[in-house]
Amino acid sequence: TQNNNSFGASNANWNGDVSESEINVYRTSEYNGQFGLKAIKAAEAYAVLAKNGKSIAGSGVIVGITDTGIQLDHFDLQAATSSSSLHHYNNASEAHGTHVAGIIAATKNNSGMHGVAFQSNILSVHILGNNAPNGSPTGMKYAVDNGAKVVNASWIYVYPNTSLGVQV
Repeated sequence: TQNNNSFGASNANWNGDVSESEINVYRTSEYNGQFGLKAIKAAEAYAVLAKNGKSIAGSGVIVGITDTGIQLDHFDLQAATSSSSLHHYNNASEAHGTHVAGIIAATKNNSGMHGVAFQSNILSVHILGNNAPNGSPTGMKYAVDNGAKVVNASWIYVYPNTSLGVQV
């Protein structure tokens, strides 16, 4: 990055010299409706990656989500969770895991929102919430053993019988 960690069209020459019109291709209504994608300047990153012949959307990447279960039949997650090669360790559908999965991989379909890596595949590893079968080390190992290249862990562990918590 350049100029105090800015990453915008005016500084795009750091890698690919993309124009504002190349960036605007990715600023769809789904994109513009989300704070997160704009905050990380995903459109600029997509444009630079596309100009350099790289995948812009996580195609072929499995992301393990160690969390509560995920609503696997959610309309914006069906593409990301339907791969026959994924073995979801998931027996609950709870809000937090579904929300995290949407931020990562919600389908880009001109409706609602899309994830930052909207062509990636999600591997749901249920370790938190109701009837959670696995703890975090086991769940993370499961995700990696089943092809995850990225593992998300956006949860807090609270030590038993104390008020001390460690945010992970």
